[in-house]
Amino acid sequence: MRPSFALWLRRYALDIVDSGRMMRKSINDWALPPSADDQIRFLHEIQDSKWLKLLEAGREVRESRAEGMAAVALHEERLSSLWSKRSTATKAARQLSAPSQLDNYNEIRDSMKATLSDAELSTEDIEAALNLLDELTPADAPRTLDEVLKQLTEEIQSAATEQARSAMAATLAIAVARFNIAVESPKSLSTSPDAYAEIVLSDLDERERKLWQALRAEDRFLTWGIARDLRQVAGRRLLVGAVPHAAQLAVQRADAPDDGDLGEQALLMGSVIRRLLRALALALSLESACRWPTDAPPFRFWSRLATRASRSGSAWRWPFRTTPANILSTATRSEGRPRTVEGRVTSITIRHRARKAISLVTIERDGAQIDAVIGHIKADSGGLVPGSWCRVAGVWRNESTDAEGPALELQRMALRDLARDGWHEAITVGLTAVYNPISHGLAAEWSWEPGTNGAGNQLRYGTW
Repeated sequence: MRPSFALWLRRYALDIVDSGRMMRKSINDWALPPSADDQIRFLHEIQDSKWLKLLEAGREVRESRAEGMAAVALHEERLSSLWSKRSTATKAARQLSAPSQLDNYNEIRDSMKATLSDAELSTEDIEAALNLLDELTPADAPRTLDEVLKQLTEEIQSAATEQARSAMAATLAIAVARFNIAVESPKSLSTSPDAYAEIVLSDLDERERKLWQALRAEDRFLTWGIARDLRQVAGRRLLVGAVPHAAQLAVQRADAPDDGDLGEQALLMGSVIRRLLRALALALSLESACRWPTDAPPFRFWSRLATRASRSGSAWRWPFRTTPANILSTATRSEGRPRTVEGRVTSITIRHRARKAISLVTIERDGAQIDAVIGHIKADSGGLVPGSWCRVAGVWRNESTDAEGPALELQRMALRDLARDGWHEAITVGLTAVYNPISHGLAAEWSWEPGTNGAGNQLRYGTW
């Protein structure tokens, strides 16, 4: 019998109990979802076109969430240290018989009870902890402690996720506010949208590729460094470059809404903004995950996603690209075939049939129009609105039941299937609870549009 091992396990168990007590004592201060007041405030400022007030609100919420994430990080680090001791706990337990068989067990038990009483735990919690100690055996001691540790880890990760999601809402509010302010007071930019987008997307691809490699290698220190730099770079490029470019294009398109070249540039810049927002969400999530050992669930979740993805880029491929005019002229041959169409959204109609929402999106280019339809989704909830330049993919039907006529039936990307091949899709899947660049996995992209019914719709409808 080795008393030192029993004492070590006792301290380890007390550390777990104490960590849970400290975490739950403060959980109401920082683990709650974004308050209703924040959501209502964003909504009111957008509806009233008070962009400066929206900017102020976004900054205040972002600062508050930064404090919340810092508080969560302290508990993550404390629990992380306990995860690092799990292997030692297993080795220690192998050297012992049941703790209750120790000659001085009653003394140890009384001491533990006194310690827990001093910590002001409830009678029920104290009895639960003592029962846990009574039941420890070489076989089940580490397993029992693991169950408690995993439960605490799930709770703190839920808090971290809520804080990150709220921080992304605040960042989106800031971006929407600055976008609309820039539309009202446009400024000339030194780089072209195409050139800027190429620089940003190429850099994002490279940084995300390095994260993919670091996670597959389970190098959490390298992952943390890349994620930290990504957060700083993406945040700066979002507000200083991408948003001003999107605003400039919105101003230019106001005078030439059917200009295909301007529309495609605006579409591209909308995609750049969504990629930068996703990169920020990824960085926040990975910085949190990297506080944990590689065998802990928060880090293992991301390392497994990266390992399963067979390539560092995207597995999604747009179907055959065509135009509204071409589809209409080849309607018979196009029947049942996947197609990709680009053009300007002229109108969106939301119908309801047997409590099922049906979105009918009319797309025009070069004087020809077609309808695109999607069921169970309000298409404008993500920012796809009249005036947007969009790219959508679906299957052409000469008689669509939902559209009650010819229409392109829009498809959703099978993101979880695509995540097995593409790291880009794996990122989107991993961030589902924090930020969704395209809600509902819709196979579509679109430009950012100003005003009360535009880029801020993700905040209005809660689809980010």
